[in-house]
Amino acid sequence: MLTNFQKSKHSTVYKPNQTPKSSMKNHLRTALHPAAFAVGIVLMGGLTPTATIHAADPYDKSLEARVAALEKELNLMEGDSKGKNIQTGAEVPTFVRASANVQELVFSGEVRFRNEYSVTDNQVAGNTTQADANRFRFRLFADYKLNNNFFAGAAIQTALGADSGNTTFSEGFDNYSLYLWRIFVGWHSKDDNLKFIVGKQPNPFYEETEVLWDADISPTGITEQVKYDLTPQLQVGLIAGQFIFNDNPENALYDGNGTAATGARVPGGDNNTDAYLAYQQIVGTFKPTNNLTVTAAGGYLFYPGHGGTNSPTTATTVTAGGVTIPTSAVNPSSGGTGTGRGAGNGQGQAGNVLQNVAAFNSANSSRNLSLGTFNGDVKVGLGALKLKVYGQAVYNFQGGARDAQEYNQKPLDSTTDKVAFATGLTVGSDYQIKKKGDYLLLAEYRQVGLGSVDPNLNDSDFNFSRLGFRGVKVAGSYAFYPWLISTVTYFGSNNLGSEKNLNIGVGDYNSSHIIQFDLTAKF
Repeated sequence: MLTNFQKSKHSTVYKPNQTPKSSMKNHLRTALHPAAFAVGIVLMGGLTPTATIHAADPYDKSLEARVAALEKELNLMEGDSKGKNIQTGAEVPTFVRASANVQELVFSGEVRFRNEYSVTDNQVAGNTTQADANRFRFRLFADYKLNNNFFAGAAIQTALGADSGNTTFSEGFDNYSLYLWRIFVGWHSKDDNLKFIVGKQPNPFYEETEVLWDADISPTGITEQVKYDLTPQLQVGLIAGQFIFNDNPENALYDGNGTAATGARVPGGDNNTDAYLAYQQIVGTFKPTNNLTVTAAGGYLFYPGHGGTNSPTTATTVTAGGVTIPTSAVNPSSGGTGTGRGAGNGQGQAGNVLQNVAAFNSANSSRNLSLGTFNGDVKVGLGALKLKVYGQAVYNFQGGARDAQEYNQKPLDSTTDKVAFATGLTVGSDYQIKKKGDYLLLAEYRQVGLGSVDPNLNDSDFNFSRLGFRGVKVAGSYAFYPWLISTVTYFGSNNLGSEKNLNIGVGDYNSSHIIQFDLTAKF
């Protein structure tokens, strides 16, 4: 995406184990050792009341050394073993501390303001909806480099949904919530060719488009990455992930189709089964010259478990062995209108409700998804101009069954409904925004069949995450500064001809037109 750019050089970097550098610009100490105070008096004694102090360039090195020695002595006398490792330059104040096993700590963040105007032609309702919203997204990152090649990270952002950090400015100057977006720990080899990460982490897979994965999603689980340098020009890697998609209470009583059990029915169904997601991908990169890079990747994504994402909306009970057991709790079950795990009961039977933009909160939401994927791009440097051609294709081997069984669209069982693909082109001063004055232009065509991908994972901006459409995306970005970037994006979509009048929320648009104006600041 156009707004995906590297951590700004303005991020605050704290390296507690580096050699301290002191200067006359250091922050004043709140408490001074008597020796330091005495030195100050001696230095001041040589000044008359009318004297003017001028900064030397370069300043007195001997004086700098004496001040550094006094600071070290003061830290030791205070019993602060970590204080002597503090970088006391202007970038980091002296009150910042980190544990002894932290080699480097980077704080960074971003805020994005967005105006979004949209027009949608709704199939079932037979009407047109217009919307004009002002939104923002805030993110704050803390990245840790630890001893013994370990690392960790955490991030918070606005909005609860996994596929969007956007929050709409509301009435009456209401306050807004922050959510834990990432929390992970990892280890890598010294040459960085082997890596393991555990937790809610940045998506590690090579994805050139958001047909399959929305870039806002941070999956939860375990990932493994292996890279091999076959030649100086050719690199091959394997990325694998095992993720927790939905955690359901195993002791809930449901019948086989995921509805609440009544009478003497026994436990069963998807609502008391956990759902998992597994994705494996092989990535190859070939760079014969500095101005040509070719990358290709093939992968397979599937759901080993089929746990549901909702519970019934009516509380029920069942009698087993003469004991009355509650089997469900009142819980919203569609459209992302819930608040995460519903209000449970003594047995904790309430299911989870996904918060994504067009979440498919069916008891069988992860069924019949067995996806083969392919990604690729070619980057060409033409002097001061950078050109990239990219594409992605996804085929659901169980797409026909998903249309019929999950979406209740039995007539739909064609190759069109099982396939999603996108192809595009970017042109700019670089392949991504890096410095002041950089620009980037993008044009993309996308087609997504109803049974091709999971609507809980795909792009929430393009056609508001709906399926069964073809459309275009056109965007342009410009950097006023490396940390201040503006972007304008247009999405235009029309329903696939074979998928009209679908009475289902994930494919209920005849057409949609969306234009977004973004201003992003990084710090």
